[in-house]
Amino acid sequence: PTLGSEELSGVLLVNTLKAVYRLDMRNSAKPQWELFMNESVKSSRISPDGRYLAYNLPESGIYIMDMATGESRILLKHHESLSVSCISWSPDGSRISYQANENYVLDLSGRRQLVDRPRPSQLYTVRGKPGVTADVHGEFGCLTWAGASTLLYQRFLGPWPRSTNLTCFGDSCWGTIDADTTTVATLTADGVRLRNLPQRWFVEKASPNAVLLRDKEKGGLQYLVQSSDLQTVGGKSPTLLAFCETSKCREAYFSPDGTRVAFLVESSGYETSIVLVDVAATESQTPIPLGIRYISDFAWSPGGREIILRQNHLISVLDLQTRIERRILAGSTSLLMWGTAWSRDAKYLAVLAVSKAGAPERAALCIVRLPDGAYYLLPPLPRRIFRKFMQ
Repeated sequence: PTLGSEELSGVLLVNTLKAVYRLDMRNSAKPQWELFMNESVKSSRISPDGRYLAYNLPESGIYIMDMATGESRILLKHHESLSVSCISWSPDGSRISYQANENYVLDLSGRRQLVDRPRPSQLYTVRGKPGVTADVHGEFGCLTWAGASTLLYQRFLGPWPRSTNLTCFGDSCWGTIDADTTTVATLTADGVRLRNLPQRWFVEKASPNAVLLRDKEKGGLQYLVQSSDLQTVGGKSPTLLAFCETSKCREAYFSPDGTRVAFLVESSGYETSIVLVDVAATESQTPIPLGIRYISDFAWSPGGREIILRQNHLISVLDLQTRIERRILAGSTSLLMWGTAWSRDAKYLAVLAVSKAGAPERAALCIVRLPDGAYYLLPPLPRRIFRKFMQ
């Protein structure tokens, strides 16, 4: 069945590698795509309640835009030569973290707080290039929120090695020393308290309740730790997730409330399953077999009751209570399901489909009503948008 355009009302953003395009379906019977932003953005730039989009304009400062009205206001002015990256919202939507050489936190009134500065760089003499030196930096990672007042990041503390690998282009050489610690930053009324974890971790995913960590030496999603245990020296050690040792954990996402984490797991026999883990009791693990097939990605519904499974040319919904899977949209062998996004009320799903390499160039975007699979095909995506996807 098909949907009528009168049923749909909202704003849709399509993110490409170089720009964001916007479709406003609220006030027009025939909405048209418009260029919204000349840069790509990550989902972490949208506030947890979906109300605001945080972004940086290099020539002026950091802004937030009201997604409902389209109105923007500046939070922090800066000079045009400043490079800003790693913008991310706190779980409660009250603050924004970002990196501008140093790591900062910014509240919605525009008050800025310094979290940490990287160590000064070190000069190295370049072998085989008399008189040439290289400015070498220690890695200094972006902030990841692990609670309303807890952040994680990776950094290099030293000591500096006697020699290191360098990248040279002509007489210009540079290098970066890998991080050797993961640091917990706790925001307090008196400032920022820093504590280094005893082991080097990569932060894979984080929620207000727990953090997924990957051992720097072993790789793979392997450990889960509750966020509260990061704040005390005597807290529990991260829990090893044994099923990621015996099978391939290809992807993992926290539930919207942060109480569970779902893993997409593939065994050596190509059996695919979703494994649900309770973050408060990691021994509570629920595998849901999906058979021998390739699932490219998945996503939680806003209420946490369902999971959308995306195959190459098929979208289906998995009910986590009944374990019943229902197909809702199918493409073809040449038309691939590229991306999905839920509406906030979980009644609709936006689906982007693109053609396989070698097939005629096309892209399509539709809105699907979940209860009955009825769909509405949105105005064609301009060719320039599709090309940006493929660059």
